[in-house]
Amino acid sequence: MRASDFEIRNYEKLDKILSKLCEMVTKGQESDKDYGMVAAAVLDPSNQIVARLNRPGNDGKRIHAEHAAMEDYTDKYGPIPEGSIVITTLSPCNEHMDERDGPSCTSIINNSTIKKVYCGYMDPTQDDDTRQFNVMETVDKQLRNQCKQFADTFLGDVHENFADGKNPQDKGDSKRHGINTKASVSSLRKTAKQGGRKGQLAHWLANMKAGRAK
Repeated sequence: MRASDFEIRNYEKLDKILSKLCEMVTKGQESDKDYGMVAAAVLDPSNQIVARLNRPGNDGKRIHAEHAAMEDYTDKYGPIPEGSIVITTLSPCNEHMDERDGPSCTSIINNSTIKKVYCGYMDPTQDDDTRQFNVMETVDKQLRNQCKQFADTFLGDVHENFADGKNPQDKGDSKRHGINTKASVSSLRKTAKQGGRKGQLAHWLANMKAGRAK
């Protein structure tokens, strides 16, 4: 694999697709379907594209948008070819989530031919240690802000330094309020009942881990 195979180019084209994905999220929320707040697409070297929203999965769980797009691309066109790229409104998850249907999106992409991901907003709550692909966030401020607004509905207000270590000089809000970011969803739900800022942070973390919105 050449280093150039990981490079992401043609930002104008990718931003147009990202803009369409944002429209999908908005329309999905206006529909009577149980769609989530993230949209993703697979674009192959022949410009064939499959775009999907987060959707209900099995047993009350959620299929994340990247998973849905990759699964439906394969059903429609066959195996995803090398050189394909994933475009998503929020960078891929990679942590355990009890209510997510299937493995993390990072794991699914790692096990595919895809080496490039272009996103509208980088999820500051997710660890990237297991990533085997290049991910780039759009530099279009309007698109980024729109994608961040979608994500903030279930990630919380990142301006409050929600992610531990986001600002090295400060402890993250979760650490300052004594929340274990690795705790289970059920444990976080119990903490959320305490109310206040600690309860609010626990509620956001539980929703993120559960994948209900994502």
